[in-house]
Amino acid sequence: MDGHGGPDRDGNGGVGPGRQPMRWVVRSGNRLVEWPHDGVDVRKGDRHRQQSFAFVSYNVPNLHYLEDRNDDDDDGGTRRCPTPFEQMDAVAAIARHNHKVARIYALSIQSGPAAGRLSAPAYHVAADVSPFPRDEWLPVPGTADPVLYFNETLLRGLDEAVAAAHSCGVRLIIPFIDRWEWWGGIKAFASLHGGRPANDFYTHPPCINNFSAVVAALVSRRNTVSGLRYSEDPAILAWETGNELETVDCRAGTPAVLACDDVDAVTGHYYDDGGPGPDAPPATLTTRLAALANPLRALRSPYAARFARDLAAATAPPHGKLFLVGEFGLSDPRNLRGLLDAVVAAAGKGGGGGGVVGALLWSLRFRARDGGFYVHPEGDDAAFWSYHVDSASANANADSAGRWGFAKDEPAVVAMMKEYARRIDGRPSAAAAAGAADEPPPSPPPVVVFATASASSSSPSGSPPAAAAPTTTPAVALRWRGSAGATAYRVERAVEVSGGGGPGPFVAVTEDVSDAVAANTAAARAAPMFVDPLARLAAGAEAQAAAAAAVWYRVTPKNASGVCGEASEPVRVVLEGAAGGSQQRPQERGATVATGRGALGGW
Repeated sequence: MDGHGGPDRDGNGGVGPGRQPMRWVVRSGNRLVEWPHDGVDVRKGDRHRQQSFAFVSYNVPNLHYLEDRNDDDDDGGTRRCPTPFEQMDAVAAIARHNHKVARIYALSIQSGPAAGRLSAPAYHVAADVSPFPRDEWLPVPGTADPVLYFNETLLRGLDEAVAAAHSCGVRLIIPFIDRWEWWGGIKAFASLHGGRPANDFYTHPPCINNFSAVVAALVSRRNTVSGLRYSEDPAILAWETGNELETVDCRAGTPAVLACDDVDAVTGHYYDDGGPGPDAPPATLTTRLAALANPLRALRSPYAARFARDLAAATAPPHGKLFLVGEFGLSDPRNLRGLLDAVVAAAGKGGGGGGVVGALLWSLRFRARDGGFYVHPEGDDAAFWSYHVDSASANANADSAGRWGFAKDEPAVVAMMKEYARRIDGRPSAAAAAGAADEPPPSPPPVVVFATASASSSSPSGSPPAAAAPTTTPAVALRWRGSAGATAYRVERAVEVSGGGGPGPFVAVTEDVSDAVAANTAAARAAPMFVDPLARLAAGAEAQAAAAAAVWYRVTPKNASGVCGEASEPVRVVLEGAAGGSQQRPQERGATVATGRGALGGW
């Protein structure tokens, strides 16, 4: 097992010792099924070995490309690769809840003049790469007028995402391009071709040629982590022509359909059309999955009624498609539950078919390398927020407004998603609550990002300033990078043995601290998760700690059932002179250890 509770990665794309290879998923009648890939033609496999495959899970749009890490000028602004820790945290957390599929967002496309805009590359696909180091860019074979380039750094981020998903048994849906311009879509792609307008993406021959070349190069890419070609990896459930392309966009002969004809010919994967209606792609392609990624977000009508209408249209002749609710959300839990009831009921028809393959909630964010979680506002006036699987239990005790970045309904929605992920597999819903006791301990161990002493005035962590009188004697602030599966943490302290002999016995100073704090900005990442107010402790070991030259801390993760994982490495904090410091550095690129009085920005 690896550090997140998934099978070890190896040269076979993440299949650990003693585990069966990941199964391929294919269509069989009105359902998806899976069976081992052991040399059998996956399109003509032994039906006796088929197992129905349906899912309730999440969109994880930033699994390969961050949009929520702000004011980080040293690494290309707000758009940058997530680290392997962040990617593994995302897929391991959802896998623990029986969520089997994640849909990511599209490739980013260079838009506008590149020169001077960013200090580092920020796009997967570009034409003007003159401002950037050329060794980071590889020409896309077959492109011309202009030649397009792949950003190899960002594609290695996609490699890591696919390998992480494979190692945890999670399958991905990957859109090629976006209809919208959040990080460059069809308008940006057309503009690379001499400033042409968005509609020329569908009609201009160089646009069609170059998009087809981008798709062909991507699906045949060899993963730098697993060694597998993407076309050989069953962790990719499907490719998507594009995010939310309109029906007219997907008519026969346009680049999205032509490119996906090529995908259909060279891989074991399926593709979905990513559109809002049942008319595209054309019926000639419906022997493939061609699942309809239909968005259900912020609609006034009940989602269940819309789902029933669209399911009937998509599965009826001449279309005959399987149906995927590719995005739903931005509504109250009652509306979401009504939709999931309808999805599970439809999936159960005909012995696990009914034409529906699953539903994906919009959207999930994951832990950050510096501690806490990325958060993302949704809807008008941030009426909704992204979800976070492991923060839900801790956030249940938040005040009526919730924590900033963590919706008040998050615990209910995350629990509901876990319940329906089990139900669509045919397991009773009651098992969803009981199943927490069977979950593995959180992993990997936490990593203390900073542990800093200060003689500045401070109040107990989590309390308003009026709750306790300010003090001017040492207090210690801590922040840590969390563990997949953890909903709370125990913080323990030990007084250093006289003469610098290491830590004495550890004693718990607090239980059930949450890591559900935002990590989007530098200021947020500098805030502690817990402050140990040594000064207000009056007797016994506490008084000894307040007077000591140094103390040690360690952090232990706990899951929703109270089962503990492995503790962090102990860190030493010097108290003399209020000069803080930690010798334990996070074991991954990108994280920092803050030291000294000024590192916390006035906590």
